[in-house]
Amino acid sequence: MNNALSFKLKNLPHKPGCYLWKNNKNEIIYVGKAINLYKRCHQYFDKPHDYKTMRLIQDISDLDFIVVGTENEALILENQLIKKHRPKYNILLKDSQGYPYFVLTNHKHPQLKYTYFTNRYKGKYYGPLAAKTFEKKELKNLIDNLFPLRKCNQIPKKKCLYYDIGQCLGPCIKKIDLNVYDDIKKSINNFFTGKANNIIKQLKAKEQQAVKKLHFEEANRIKKTLSSIAEFKKYQTIDLNAKTNIDVLGFVSQDNLLFINLFTYINGKLIAKVQETYEYFFDLDDAITNWLIQYYLTNQNKPKILYINLPQKIIKQLNQIFGFKIMVPKKGKKKQILQNAIDNSYEYSKSNYLAYQVKCETRLVALEQLKMLLGIDCVDHIVAFDISNLFSANTVAGMISVVNGSFDKSSFRKYVLDKDITSDYEAMKSVLTRYLTKNRDKLPDLIILDGGKIQVNVGLEICQKLGIHNCAIMGLVKNNKHQTNAIFYKNKTIKLDHKSPLYNFLANIQNKVHQYAISFFRKRHRKSFFA
Repeated sequence: MNNALSFKLKNLPHKPGCYLWKNNKNEIIYVGKAINLYKRCHQYFDKPHDYKTMRLIQDISDLDFIVVGTENEALILENQLIKKHRPKYNILLKDSQGYPYFVLTNHKHPQLKYTYFTNRYKGKYYGPLAAKTFEKKELKNLIDNLFPLRKCNQIPKKKCLYYDIGQCLGPCIKKIDLNVYDDIKKSINNFFTGKANNIIKQLKAKEQQAVKKLHFEEANRIKKTLSSIAEFKKYQTIDLNAKTNIDVLGFVSQDNLLFINLFTYINGKLIAKVQETYEYFFDLDDAITNWLIQYYLTNQNKPKILYINLPQKIIKQLNQIFGFKIMVPKKGKKKQILQNAIDNSYEYSKSNYLAYQVKCETRLVALEQLKMLLGIDCVDHIVAFDISNLFSANTVAGMISVVNGSFDKSSFRKYVLDKDITSDYEAMKSVLTRYLTKNRDKLPDLIILDGGKIQVNVGLEICQKLGIHNCAIMGLVKNNKHQTNAIFYKNKTIKLDHKSPLYNFLANIQNKVHQYAISFFRKRHRKSFFA
């Protein structure tokens, strides 16, 4: 511990607030809250900890803190600081997107859209759709077949294919009775709340009519739709005699890994299940509280009641923050479903503990190998670039971000490059100039380019031109089979051991950025092709 940190710890106030641990780069690596800042911060250094918490403590070089009036204020402030700074050691909801929903918009001619972002003024939301029973595409196809709402964002002046195949009412070519929309809205609400029996009856009648008329293709399509509904309904198991929306959260921990199982019940039916694994540090109660605040402050559809097994002191604090009731059921059916959620989290931990541990350890080994190979101190933030085009037409670039060894999808970026660019050299020069100019005050630890000496020299040239001297740049070289093969760094080509964790880590990055760039290129190329 350095003298400055020691002095700050000795002079911390005995008041509630938030503390922010920083590393030697002055980056915030952990945000916590405390009833007594002095006692909590000293606990990190006053007793032995497990290996993972020791990793956090070894990274601590400085401390900042904010004093607030109450512990509830500290809870809310903690969540705001975590969202703002995204610290390395805090629990963060995956992909920074939360969970997907369907939204029925408030337009005169409504749409039913799949989205990760919620805004209560835009329409009615159904979700979160956290269950993995359906892939996004399968569920969207089922919804389109069942409810013929418009698909286009702007209503055109002529009919489209969706109208011809019966998946749109055609507001572009005819007037739609608003009562028709009311019926569809009611059906949509019934479908997502587990009351799809009327829809099933109507479809079965249509199927029989199609068979009688020898329209076997139509009958087969309806049969597939019925099978999809049956699959969706399997997930909606009746477990509660309740007319309110209820969430039930069970969790277990093992070696600083938190395994969460959240059941969402709507009108007594189990609609969704969230299962997640998170690495936490120091305090389990803080970890689960932090997860709850992040989840529910971004969740559009909040329950009336949340059942969870937490100390009454924490429940009292959370009740004051959330607009719904939190309680520990003591008996009967509610206690049984809470135990069921806990049992599910336990079973989930048994099947995922070893895999997650191996994944974490492999990632740590790969990052250590990369630091040693390049001779740099930190690779917490890595960005990778790739160029995609076809005969120098529709040239685009993709950039992905890797934070603490995991992909940070919220930081992925796409670049449309000038039509005058005719080579990968010029394309890389253009995109790196744009990126480094914009981010020169917050540079990554390492930039990875898809290519060898030429691409790396482009990056070094731009850094020199912009006066940037503290950013490492390396290239990933592929072999004749277009597979990741070697690193180019500081005018040296270093072959990779294909059996090492580092090789798998870098190959994964190169494949990810390639797919990200090429999918963006294909989308733009299709548009220009039709034009």
